Amino acid sequence: MLDDMLIEKFGEMMDGVGYLMDHCSGRTVLCHNVVSTFYHHGNQSLPLYFQPYLKKDVAENLDLWFKTRIQIAVDLLRLSLVQVNPEAVVFDAWYMSKELLDFLSSRGLIWVSEAKCNRLIEINDSWMQLKHFARSLSKSEFHRIDKQLGEKRYKWIGETTVLMKNVGMVKLVILRTRKNSKTCTFLVSNDLDCSGLRVFAYYKKRWCIEVFHRDCKQHLGIGEYQTRKLDAVVFDEKPKAFHRS
Repeated sequence: MLDDMLIEKFGEMMDGVGYLMDHCSGRTVLCHNVVSTFYHHGNQSLPLYFQPYLKKDVAENLDLWFKTRIQIAVDLLRLSLVQVNPEAVVFDAWYMSKELLDFLSSRGLIWVSEAKCNRLIEINDSWMQLKHFARSLSKSEFHRIDKQLGEKRYKWIGETTVLMKNVGMVKLVILRTRKNSKTCTFLVSNDLDCSGLRVFAYYKKRWCIEVFHRDCKQHLGIGEYQTRKLDAVVFDEKPKAFHRS
């Protein structure tokens, strides 16, 4: 899994803090933002690599090279793939970028991601947003899954293969809480032969990294530290590699 966590702080003099949107609370918070990779297999879970994301002005004030979260994610995945051989790489819609997908495809890896409802797919030689495509589908194109996966939130699933703009051919999975619901969740994967249930099962495992981030904050004190120096937040064995020469 790939994700990042916001660690809210209250001291503006702390190295590396910046204002970012917290989508959980719907407000902008002063925080550290740490990108991380996490491995899950069977009953085993293992955090892999971490690196703080710094906004461009914050990085320049610290005399550090600026990297986007996507660039950091690719770096961490490159390190992680030396240690593990995942069946699939899973992430949320924010990380579904061409740069990241191209990297994973170049490694021959299966990826699964949530997709934003305004993503464009080709339908009848024209581009259509996912949300409009979902509304055009008949109820008969969905089947019930809650009893198959023990799923409590989503009860109906539809699946197809489509051409997605700037991505290519993907397996598209549409999840609904009710059969006639207008609101859908969209999952996509580059594994065209993967069943919709399998794609959904992969994505459900992404929750492991969310649980890990929660445990870090609640039980390991990550949400409480007040250190001034960024190096004390995330140890990097080669910190000079990120400084300007």
